[in-house]
Amino acid sequence: LRRTGEVYVFTETTLPVTTSEAPTDDFLPVTEARDQACRGKTHTDNSGNYYKKIFSEDLSHCKAACRAMPLSRCKGIEYSFGRCELWI
Repeated sequence: LRRTGEVYVFTETTLPVTTSEAPTDDFLPVTEARDQACRGKTHTDNSGNYYKKIFSEDLSHCKAACRAMPLSRCKGIEYSFGRCELWI
């Protein structure tokens, strides 16, 4: 069984400094955004200590949950069919 997901890095440096408008997208895809998975030091390193798992109705909700975390806490997301991992 191959798990498919979308992986993005949160780029807080793209947040606007002098305006209250939200950026169009402050997440960058990791390589090809689809069919990827977040891992630790190796491809088998998927410790639950690295992320917080939540239900997310869609990718935009997952991104919003990452943005809502305290500054510099959420490093990126992995999203797949309602499952959202907030990587910390």
